Amino acid sequence: MSLHRDWTSVSDASYSLVTRATAPDDIACSIDTSHALYVGDGNGDGLIIEGDLAALARWVDKIHTHIHRAIATDLTRWAALFGDGELADELAPKLNCGEAEITADALHAAGNSAAATTFLNAHICRDTEDGETHDSDGSGQEPIA
Repeated sequence: MSLHRDWTSVSDASYSLVTRATAPDDIACSIDTSHALYVGDGNGDGLIIEGDLAALARWVDKIHTHIHRAIATDLTRWAALFGDGELADELAPKLNCGEAEITADALHAAGNSAAATTFLNAHICRDTEDGETHDSDGSGQEPIA
């Protein structure tokens, strides 16, 4: 096993799905299988993964699943943080109604309805000196008296 590693940033990364016929022109080399996936940088440094189309699709699906599982974990942690009563009491009153509604919607989407309720209640219960009230139509505009 080689310990050679190349890397690039997501913004500089590219990929190509090639066939045996197009590989010499597309990625400047021949492949032995029906298809290959090239992942690399704009300089031509990268990795060629050979296989039939179904095998490559399964491999990409595994990466997709893993990344989305990590994102879901991050969203769960974020929703739990924003559902903490003390943090909600500190942040929610500082948002306008539209911002608070959008945050509550995102907390619902992250799978934490309790956090959404906690956050929105902290916004609605804010202590306002000028008597403003929560605008529940979601427009983000406070009612005009």
